[in-house]
Amino acid sequence: MKKRLILFLTAALVMFAPACEEDEITKEEQVKEDKELLENLSDYVISDANEMKESKGLQALMAMMETMQISDPFYDDPYASKSAYKNKILPSMKRGEELKSIQKDLKQMDIEEFAGTYTWNAGQQEWDVDHNNPPDKVVIVFPADGPQSQDNNATLTLHEFEEQTFEDEWGEWQQPTSVHLDLFVDGNKEMEFIMSATYDNEGEPLSAELDVLLGKFDFSASFSDTGSQMSIQASIEHDDTSIMSVNLAIDYTTEIDEWGWEQKVPTYVEGYVQYGPFRLEGSMNIEELEKLDDPVADDINQHVNLVLLSHPDGRKVADVVAVDEEGKDEPVAYLLFPDDSKEPVEKYVEPMIEEFEKWIEDLIGEPVG
Repeated sequence: MKKRLILFLTAALVMFAPACEEDEITKEEQVKEDKELLENLSDYVISDANEMKESKGLQALMAMMETMQISDPFYDDPYASKSAYKNKILPSMKRGEELKSIQKDLKQMDIEEFAGTYTWNAGQQEWDVDHNNPPDKVVIVFPADGPQSQDNNATLTLHEFEEQTFEDEWGEWQQPTSVHLDLFVDGNKEMEFIMSATYDNEGEPLSAELDVLLGKFDFSASFSDTGSQMSIQASIEHDDTSIMSVNLAIDYTTEIDEWGWEQKVPTYVEGYVQYGPFRLEGSMNIEELEKLDDPVADDINQHVNLVLLSHPDGRKVADVVAVDEEGKDEPVAYLLFPDDSKEPVEKYVEPMIEEFEKWIEDLIGEPVG
């Protein structure tokens, strides 16, 4: 009996020893592959962003905005409309002003007031307007190739635009509650935008639903606020394949700042963010992190639990950990891989941010920040 047991154990070692060695090699190869994917993640992001930018729908919208810069049929005051974004909204946002303050400077949109068909006249470089036709929509007919083109092959229709009016000591202002528009180019639907939202008595959003179709991309998002927790869900699909998804729950407290504005201060975040082949999942106790005075890595790691997973199979790629580095004033975020190697998160994130900023600058034609 004893000899048979020894023989069995020996046979098991012979059989499983190569398998263990193969698993170790596979792990190392997997880590190498994951790192290469992370290094190229910015390529995924920019590739998707470029496809969006080059879509017929977005290109047509840019062409419509160009015609609006030449002639704006909706407002007598050019400062309030065609130059509003460039001259008022964008500078105000850069100064960090409250969105509520910016909204009060803009006119209320009344779909009945502007109902009709607006057709671009390339020869006159202005709009031919057929008021109240139709009586309940705003229809904009324009060339998708720009204001010099004679081919009005694009039609944007604003089917619905409802707002709710709020009032405080600074005056009246509006928030959109329901919006529906679509854009056709050469008879094909290239974009659709559907949004609904509810607000509290102060005009702060309580819930929102958003669906956007742009070429082969389908965006959806939802938001809700219970008064102590915000929930955010979002997704992007490309040809019915998920390329991005977000599911976050954010606990918060409410404070009044020095200017008298009510501010929501996050205390705890839990959920995940997925893009392409990776999904970052876990939680952060922001309230406890804020209490730390000159924290070391161990202090931070007690309140941060983040793991990077592969998508869609959920295989663990790396832990996100804080690491103390000599010469650094504060701990540095690292990815700790299963083979015990580690790389700074910045190595993978910074190139993505730089590439995306370049993309934004190319889209809007001016520097970001």
